[in-house]
Amino acid sequence: MRPFLAALVALAVLTMGCEPVDPMLDPPVDHVTSRTEPEETSETGPAPGRLRPAWQREFSATRKDEVAFAHVAGQVLAWTRRGVEVLDARTGRPRWHYRELEARLVGLTTTPDAVVVQTTERIVGLDAVTGKQLWRTTPSGLGARTLVGSKSGTTVLTWGADAGTVFEAVDAKTGRRRWSTKVEPERAMTGTGCKAEPVPTDGSLFLVKEECGTPKRRFVALDPRTGDVRWQRRTPAEDVWVQEGITLIPEGESRGRFTLLGPGGREILGMSPKRTCWECELAVVGRRAVVPLTGGESLAFIDLRTGKVVREVRHHATGRLTVAGDRVYQSDARLASGYAIPATGLSVIVPRTAQVTTEVAPFGDPEFWDAPAAEPGVFATAGLLFRPTRGERGGTRLTAYEWDAEPGAGGAPVGLGGVRPSEWPQACTLVAEPSWRPGKPVEIGPVTLHGLTCESPRDTGRRIAVSWVARSAREADELLAAFTPDVRAVPGLGDEAYQFGKPGKERTVVRVGRYIITVAGAAGFNGDRIGRAVRALRAGDAPPAGGASAGPGGGPLGVMSELFP
Repeated sequence: MRPFLAALVALAVLTMGCEPVDPMLDPPVDHVTSRTEPEETSETGPAPGRLRPAWQREFSATRKDEVAFAHVAGQVLAWTRRGVEVLDARTGRPRWHYRELEARLVGLTTTPDAVVVQTTERIVGLDAVTGKQLWRTTPSGLGARTLVGSKSGTTVLTWGADAGTVFEAVDAKTGRRRWSTKVEPERAMTGTGCKAEPVPTDGSLFLVKEECGTPKRRFVALDPRTGDVRWQRRTPAEDVWVQEGITLIPEGESRGRFTLLGPGGREILGMSPKRTCWECELAVVGRRAVVPLTGGESLAFIDLRTGKVVREVRHHATGRLTVAGDRVYQSDARLASGYAIPATGLSVIVPRTAQVTTEVAPFGDPEFWDAPAAEPGVFATAGLLFRPTRGERGGTRLTAYEWDAEPGAGGAPVGLGGVRPSEWPQACTLVAEPSWRPGKPVEIGPVTLHGLTCESPRDTGRRIAVSWVARSAREADELLAAFTPDVRAVPGLGDEAYQFGKPGKERTVVRVGRYIITVAGAAGFNGDRIGRAVRALRAGDAPPAGGASAGPGGGPLGVMSELFP
């Protein structure tokens, strides 16, 4: 899986069941191991349905330190240049950690039963479950090496960035060498500055990208167990995606038409001008592959035996695909059509049946704040879903989510997160301005709501909108936790308020209990007007926007654009 980057300070908490390692070991280390098994080791995620926070961990940050997240054997790994911390994925409790006191950690990879770390001084193999040291080595040319793990239990070490790069695979449990090979440029590829480097994959293939200053690159796929060449291909593509031995190759500098190759290099699905990929990523479960198509408007389900697209499902989402068990998860699914809301959707995809279920996610959408945040996406293991985000003090917050057995209100549509349409207030009642008029109806999921916006007839830049109604104040508060560094807190408004946007086009978001409203042209709103809206929400005086006045709805999930210009 791809690492999830953010910032972390190392944890210093030791729990029962941990076994300290002799501190006099050479090199000097802070190394704590575990005697117990993780609580849950299945590589699965939660079932489709509403989610709620299971546990949360805050990590402080430094400017020079970033954190990468990975998971193995029912555990979550968080590593920085200072070391690696391992938590029980189900509970969030610390299990083991490894830090070298006089060296920085510069690389980490995992296999099904081992964690291999590279510091500035050496490479160390650790048992994935206990954290105990299995082996260590101090090879020459350490600084030029990179680590790549595989599902077969080998770790590939790379050195020599120039033509003729050497790749050496060692057993991740013992440190013994399994194979070594040298990748040299083809004659047709020979040029100045040739270099070969490994490409991140899921470990089912070891992939090398070779560049020689020509328009095309050569990708060479090696068997991680033997080092034998499985296939090679010249292409102008800069990146390819590999999962379960299947490789997606975008054909061209601009992402679009693509080819799917099998583990041995056989072409499963050829290029087609009618079929172009969006962000060109790939998820493979069993004999089915899932590829987001151009525009992010649909998902293609491909039978890997026949190479045929068996189904195409209309689905708009921009988050990365992540596989856990027999399901695929994708965040940032659009819920509203032409209307800005702080909520986003989480989709659970079952490739075997080509079924896509989208629920309101228990976290907010950074795009609501006008400047998309660099969120790293989600990953799943041990029956939970995980999402790293920016912490309150500029660090990192890792939140684990579990399936929520608590039902929403009876008759509540999925797209409204378990809240009935009749619980959404009318915006014009909040401002109590006789001359103001309601805006156009709004589609959220399968529901059409009326009266969610209210605007001044004299100044179209002054509007108030009901942005969201959550099931509880806590859920509404979680939605507002996705703001970017450009958002400014505004004291004295509701339970919390934030302002963002360019000068002259600022917007103010106010939360009152479980209600979230947005005011555009805030400079034209005096404190009394906003205070009146806050008091009306607290008193529950606003008539509903849904219920009897709700439209027929039924439209598909559409593209969400900003409500306020």
